[in-house]
Amino acid sequence: MKSIGSYIGSFILSVLLIFALIASLAVTVANIFSKPDNIVSLTEQKNISSIVYSELEKYFTSRQNDTGIPADVYMTAIDDELIDYVMYMEINDGFSCLKNGTQSDNSFIIKNDSVDKALSDFYSNYAESIGYEKDAKYDEKLSEAQKNAEKVIADYCDVFKFDAMISHGIMKKLSPFYNKLPTVQLFVYGATVMLMLLMILANIKSTSATLYWIGICSLISGIICAVPCIYLKATDYFSSFTIKQPQIYTAYTSVMTSATDTLLKYSVILASISIIFIIGYVLTVKNQGRNKGE
Repeated sequence: MKSIGSYIGSFILSVLLIFALIASLAVTVANIFSKPDNIVSLTEQKNISSIVYSELEKYFTSRQNDTGIPADVYMTAIDDELIDYVMYMEINDGFSCLKNGTQSDNSFIIKNDSVDKALSDFYSNYAESIGYEKDAKYDEKLSEAQKNAEKVIADYCDVFKFDAMISHGIMKKLSPFYNKLPTVQLFVYGATVMLMLLMILANIKSTSATLYWIGICSLISGIICAVPCIYLKATDYFSSFTIKQPQIYTAYTSVMTSATDTLLKYSVILASISIIFIIGYVLTVKNQGRNKGE
């Protein structure tokens, strides 16, 4: 900061560096939550399978007067392990469509032997109890009930409604942006490193100035990203979402809350690192002052 030219150059670079650091935090969080395994892990942490189980039980109970099939017939064949597996398949199917950009079939069904057998046993026992001979119509009704059950289970396990987004072409439209994320991430990281190197070159004769500018930029970037995160958490903003289905509400609010927490964590880390640079700047200036005094 000895010359006005160095100061102006450092100021311009600092503004660009602040934006680059904010973008780096944003793409880092986006990259984390763009991986299906991380989303699956989050659904497991939030125990969404138990919510899906409860909602399925409510659905089959509400339908038993119309179908004549007791809810227990379905629910004894459904457990958390099955629900977790179907959710896993639905999430991976959604991300596969997002990656490939193909308009996949939205009739994604998981063939479930235990549910099929439970319905088969129920229909068989009922037919025998009324003396009904199993014919083509019987097979048709059984097959229809099995397919409907599998479709309902898949629909309730599709907690992010990927099938709906696929059928409406939303995933296809998002695919180009999703596939560009690694390139954007590389560009942003590269730009951040380049700006830091330029800052060093602009203050090549002053270590203290380099520490000061990088430290201040990191601190400002961390604060800018942390403030909205703190606001969202303090106001419990995501809880106001009016999504009817509990499993969908929990899935989406969990992702948004987790993303906010992650961004806040990285913002605090960046601000903490900035303190090290600022302390280094203060110590360097003091050391320079001592040397001049001597």
